[in-house]
Amino acid sequence: MPTKTFYIRFISKLIDKMVAKRPEEKLEYNDLRDSYQSAYRRGHSTEINPLEVHSDIAEALDEGSLIMVDISAGFDVIDHPILLKLLEVSFSIKENALILVNSYLTDRSRCMY
Repeated sequence: MPTKTFYIRFISKLIDKMVAKRPEEKLEYNDLRDSYQSAYRRGHSTEINPLEVHSDIAEALDEGSLIMVDISAGFDVIDHPILLKLLEVSFSIKENALILVNSYLTDRSRCMY
């Protein structure tokens, strides 16, 4: 019999999928994603990203260009109030959906099972 932890993890994953579905559809329909984004896109693989980065670096070296690479995690450095404003203004995310995203970004902690 599944444990309580199993059910909590299952419900958490289910809610994640349900919440992500609508914004994903809107981004796809309105072509609002960056052309280089591979993560969370149907028909795109994150496995190609290292090859693209390698190709870009090799090309820059051949041209004698300065190479600067930012490998920081985006959510670790993003300003959450600016993100929320961007979601509201540029992506028309309003009211309860915006409150839900704000609650997801606020006072988060990690737990390992």
